[in-house]
Amino acid sequence: MSFQNADAKLTAEIHAANQQWLKALQISVDAVLDCYAEKAKDGVDCVLLPTVQGTVCDTRDLRRQYFEHFLAKKPLGTIDEERVHLLSPTPGARVVNYMGHYTFSLQGADGSRSNVPARFTFTYIETPRGWVIAHHHSSAMPEGKAAVSKEEKETGLGCCCCSC
Repeated sequence: MSFQNADAKLTAEIHAANQQWLKALQISVDAVLDCYAEKAKDGVDCVLLPTVQGTVCDTRDLRRQYFEHFLAKKPLGTIDEERVHLLSPTPGARVVNYMGHYTFSLQGADGSRSNVPARFTFTYIETPRGWVIAHHHSSAMPEGKAAVSKEEKETGLGCCCCSC
């Protein structure tokens, strides 16, 4: 499968869809779940491979269980770096990969907060109800590595799939 870097308009659309997901994390589990594809609504169920759990969350119930636990930590997420690749340009059914690094500030049981830098890949699909997440994989950054350095970014060594 070939891909191309998304243009500015599409990048802005996907950034906005992801910002909606980040805001949903502040609202409720149901608001978060509405950002994900579901077979009954979109013809496909999302697969979530979460950062802090080994279970593959491929049903709404499993995603609910994960996010009930995750939202209890009062996550505050910020995007540190992002890229958008267009995988399928079919109008009304476009598919994109949205990938990069984010940092979540999580609240511990004692009320203190800790930062968890992580890598992410979302596959967004365009549906009649807008952009929804068909695949979401996140993994904590290797210990001691916060994000891609300026040098890695400039040389392309910070991106495993291209030299963007």
